[in-house]
Amino acid sequence: MQAGWEPDHVILAVGVRDLRSDLDLVAVQRQAALGQLRGWVQDTIDRYATKLVVEGVSESSDAIMVVVRMSGSFPGSPATARFLFQLVDGLITHLDIKS
Repeated sequence: MQAGWEPDHVILAVGVRDLRSDLDLVAVQRQAALGQLRGWVQDTIDRYATKLVVEGVSESSDAIMVVVRMSGSFPGSPATARFLFQLVDGLITHLDIKS
């Protein structure tokens, strides 16, 4: 054992290493999930010749609402949807989509 390293330090170092491994795994899984989501969205846009037109945007200190008109070859076209992005420190924490 290196000088200055007590058993508690070794346990902490191992714990930090394990935490980094877990965080790396979560990051890889997150990237894979985002890639799958992007693929699904693009496939849906292509399959239904979807066009999106932003009809309005409104903002508050903790949210952004975007109203979108969607048209294409899907049943019920055209349709309007409201995307409400909840924000904390400028990051999206929740998304609510309603027609």
